[in-house]
Amino acid sequence: MAALERRQVDAAVLFGSAITAFLAHTPDAAILADTRTPEGLRAAFQVTDYPASCLLARREWLEANPQVAKNMAHAVLRASAWIREHSAEEVFARIPSPGDPAAELAAIRLAQPMYSADGRINKESAEGVLAILGLKSPKIDVLGTFVNPD
Repeated sequence: MAALERRQVDAAVLFGSAITAFLAHTPDAAILADTRTPEGLRAAFQVTDYPASCLLARREWLEANPQVAKNMAHAVLRASAWIREHSAEEVFARIPSPGDPAAELAAIRLAQPMYSADGRINKESAEGVLAILGLKSPKIDVLGTFVNPD
């Protein structure tokens, strides 16, 4: 943010409230791609959702700790549902926020609809992630790269 505001860089990748705060201070800034909405994701990456928040574990750990893994996945699902079902003000009240409250609230409002309602990843989204990362390969079994919760 500081480098952008001081014009020390020509472009940057920002997320969440950093975008909102920057735009509040620099309303004439040119947005090259805005992936904070399904429409923006479609325009930039040809997908309507992007599985970005996930739990990662080695297969050995999952096999040794199936109940812990299931509990963690359900906790993430409950947290996502809670975020979707409550007002931005209620969400904001529960998180530490060293930033600009108005920017944080605006970012929460924009992000809320993007949280998965069921935690599932669809094939199109998984393939989109691989393509975005430049990993499109017949050697990668896209459907084998994630497990949907039961």
